[in-house]
Amino acid sequence: MLGQPIAEGALGVLYAGVRRRDEAPVAVRVVPAERIRDDAAWRTFLESAAKAWQEERRHVAPVLGHGRLEDGTGWLASSLAEGRTLAQLLAEHPLEPSEVLAVLRGICKALEAAHRREIFHGELTTASVCIGSDAEGRMRARVLELGGAQLLDEAKRRSGPVTRAGVAYPPFDVSRDLRALGALTFEALVGAPFEGEVNDDHPRVSDARPELGAHFDTPVHALLVPGDQPESAAAAHGLMVEAARAAGYDVGAAIPLAPREASPSAPELSTRADDPSSGKPLALVLLAGLIAAVILATLWGLLR
Repeated sequence: MLGQPIAEGALGVLYAGVRRRDEAPVAVRVVPAERIRDDAAWRTFLESAAKAWQEERRHVAPVLGHGRLEDGTGWLASSLAEGRTLAQLLAEHPLEPSEVLAVLRGICKALEAAHRREIFHGELTTASVCIGSDAEGRMRARVLELGGAQLLDEAKRRSGPVTRAGVAYPPFDVSRDLRALGALTFEALVGAPFEGEVNDDHPRVSDARPELGAHFDTPVHALLVPGDQPESAAAAHGLMVEAARAAGYDVGAAIPLAPREASPSAPELSTRADDPSSGKPLALVLLAGLIAAVILATLWGLLR
């Protein structure tokens, strides 16, 4: 069942939801038909998401189901086992540097693994990261929808630059993901989104949280500026570890990100995300939700 919208981006609206079989929380991305060139493009997106999970299972959220509606709209259900996103957590309070390091460790491991396979996120935000804890109770991050850039790239090739609010998106590559990582890190430390142009006068972490000093300004700035960016997500994590160490924080748990071998097989993608015995795939739930919304809007117009 679908719940409230979590976020909206170039891929479409991301909803919170619940899987019928076990009431496990899920995140459901509803992708407009115009963002999907054809079935082959959609399948490429799904395969990219599966490969990313195969490369880094601890820090990439698995795809639980997918499908297409009659009008061409696509949907993709990912595990939200942790129950909430980083954006929802930050709505309560900004994170302490030690917590940010733990979150970035998971995000950077996911990006590093995906980038080795030339898979990019394309739209990394605090809403596309789910937050939970590991067996030791330490904060853990998992990335949703790695591989979305492949679908957006197909749309861009077909119809020109993908835009939102009239602003063209930059190329889908490592640099774009790292820039998004810089904005995400700023938001995690400050508790508010990064806004403004990236230049010598752009907002700094120390402006909003002077108690942290200027130690985190340099690595965040480096991520935001393409010419100054580190070469990889692992190197970006290293910069943040050094900044935290210089600021006097305990970074003992911040283990260097080492590449690892790919897992032997990818998960099988299902076109169902609910209980098979219910006979109601998530696609029907989505369609029912859309129909209900139209009916409510019509009734509201008649009663006004």
